[in-house]
Amino acid sequence: MINGIYKYLLKKTKSIPYPRYLQLEPTTYCNQDCKICMRKYKDKLPRHLTFLQFSRIIDEVKPKILELSGLGEPFMNHDIFEMFTYARNKGIFISTTTNGILLKNLVDKIIMKPPHLIKISVDSLSCDIFDNIRTRGSFNDLLSSLKAISDNKKYLSEKCSLVMQTVVGEKNISHIEDMIGQISEVGFSKILFKWQEVISLENPRFFADTLKDTNTKRYLIKLKNILSKHKVASNIDWLIGIMHKHIESIEKPSVNFYKDCIMPWFGVFISVDGCIYPCCKFIFTKGEGQHIGCYNVDSTDFYSAYNNRQYSAFREQIIRKKGINSICSKCVPISAFDMLKNSVSRINIKQAYK
Repeated sequence: MINGIYKYLLKKTKSIPYPRYLQLEPTTYCNQDCKICMRKYKDKLPRHLTFLQFSRIIDEVKPKILELSGLGEPFMNHDIFEMFTYARNKGIFISTTTNGILLKNLVDKIIMKPPHLIKISVDSLSCDIFDNIRTRGSFNDLLSSLKAISDNKKYLSEKCSLVMQTVVGEKNISHIEDMIGQISEVGFSKILFKWQEVISLENPRFFADTLKDTNTKRYLIKLKNILSKHKVASNIDWLIGIMHKHIESIEKPSVNFYKDCIMPWFGVFISVDGCIYPCCKFIFTKGEGQHIGCYNVDSTDFYSAYNNRQYSAFREQIIRKKGINSICSKCVPISAFDMLKNSVSRINIKQAYK
């Protein structure tokens, strides 16, 4: 099955269908100033995506799966609930990722106009570690939001799935064990893990050495057992399974680039200002990033932008394994095999090809 997907997709470089997966940036405003976020290097003039722009993009691209997130906090866009409703009415599976700070005052609106999935990004449930990564003074706001969600869990669970999402990085990897017991206490039974992006690491070599330490793998296996004990569902097996790829992306950045990535065929990221990227990793860089096309919703045809000469050359570059894109070289690519293994990606595959 995996080989069949690749044989079909990797032949197509000149002109391919509309992407099944769309990540759309609803805003670049944010109520946090996280140390590992690249937003501080990019958004001098933050802005919101308007509902009119959103609806036009959805009507043209017609994705099967929609992720509303980017460099900003989605719930700061006051049109976000209308966007949820519009996408759901189109039969689109919609998810969003939030820092959770604003949710305490939005529970009723979420119940009325929910997405299918809300991922709440939490690096730690320890005040000191949380404040070391995020903005000081917001930890109590997060706890208030988690309590509001827990108190209304019965009504929310009928409308959408809520999961906690944790980026495992150099500042919190040794404290995940403490966090697991607290997850169930605040009413959550699911957590998704992600490795911190290489380009946002302060000391990549040190983190690679930490991951290579045999005690780290033992620690992750211990976490798996603790998660099971607390009956918290997770993708910890996937996290452990790709750890060697994450180490490679730090020590031998060119290696990962030569492994097939499905995202240039399966999905697309459109920023709030209309730039087209193969995936969201392209915006998580210092400087302006490397967009592959510009899509003006008022005057540009998306299909032409998605299949322009630069985008076709990029796909060809992956297939021919020639040249190294500086961003891709530091990334752990998402292959068809990875997508089928990862719990969230299984949802994406199912929704996209049903």
